[in-house]
This record gives sequence, structure tokens and C-alpha cells, in this order.
Amino acid sequence: MKKQLMHLSRRRLGQVALGVAIGGGWDLSLWVNVYAAEKAEPKGTGNDSGFLGLSQITSNVMQKYRFVAVLQVQLAIVVAEFAKRDKAQASMPILQAEWRGTTQDFANRFIIPGRVPDAVILGQKLQAKTDAVLGAGVARLVLLSVILR
Repeated sequence: MKKQLMHLSRRRLGQVALGVAIGGGWDLSLWVNVYAAEKAEPKGTGNDSGFLGLSQITSNVMQKYRFVAVLQVQLAIVVAEFAKRDKAQASMPILQAEWRGTTQDFANRFIIPGRVPDAVILGQKLQAKTDAVLGAGVARLVLLSVILR
């Protein structure tokens, strides 16, 4: 019965609990408490893996004072130590500002329109900025996507 309750929607669980309470004479609060205890934690909270700081950065690629492309980078950081996650979360505005400047510099210096951007160089530069803000080895940068349009 417990496994079946986990797969019921909230509305259906209420209907089942009401039916049991009326038909079987059971206490309705028992079933509501069982549902509340087994309810999964909402997404976005309780991050055990340390994955935080999902950001998208957009930079314009300019050559000879003309706009030629747009570089979009989606990235995040992984902080393994639980004690240092709060500091990393508090430093996100500073990190995002550093990442924007680094991405714009990369877009102006290393991108050749029509060619694939070198994600290795970009990742190294962004990791260096992350280490400068948080300290070496605190967070690992994850490049989720690098798109040149």
C-alpha cells in the first residue's frame, strides 16, 4: 500500500483517503501524514552534488569595429565541500561579472567567424577567474554549451 501511495497524485490521494475514512472508519489525518512524509523534496533545493551557479553569458564578436557574431556560453560550478558552498553562492554576482569580462575578451581575441570556438581555452580562462575569486581548488567550472551564431 505504501508503494502505491507514492505514485498517486495529490488529488487522487485525497480521494482515496476520503474513501477510506468514510468507508473504513479510519482517521483521515493518518493518510495525509503518510503522504506528507513520503512527498519528494522539490527540485532546486537540497543539492547534494554541489552543482550551483547556472549562468548564461552572451558576448558580441566584433571585428574591424563591426558586429559579426554572438557567442553564448552556458556554465555552472561544482563545489564539492559543503562548507564552502555558501561562500560560492554569495560570490555568484562577482563570478558572473568576471565570467562576462573573460568571455568578451575571448570573443574579441580568439574567435574567427566560421570556425568552431576553442572551448578548451575558454574553459581554462574561466576556471582561472573562478579560482581567483573563490580560491584554488574550491570550485570546478563546467561548460554546458558554447554556441557561436
